[in-house]
Amino acid sequence: MKKFIFALLIGLCFSLNAFAQTLTAKANRTNVPQGETFLLTLDYDGANTSETPDFSVLDKDFTIYSISNSFQSRYVNGNVSQLRQWQ
Repeated sequence: MKKFIFALLIGLCFSLNAFAQTLTAKANRTNVPQGETFLLTLDYDGANTSETPDFSVLDKDFTIYSISNSFQSRYVNGNVSQLRQWQ
């Protein structure tokens, strides 16, 4: 019975880690004069998703020249992490 409970707790710990998701936005400059360009980066750390954020809300105040994305999947010491990035 103890082995069953231990295995259940270990499985629960791994499954909780799999549901952890974060979205981080950052710019490559802190001060941007009007009319200057900057790079906005969105990092999504969580489950693999093929969905793209809706950037149309930025069209009112910004000119978007291009959007690129990348995907990384890592398996280190039994832990899987996935990162999708849009720039």
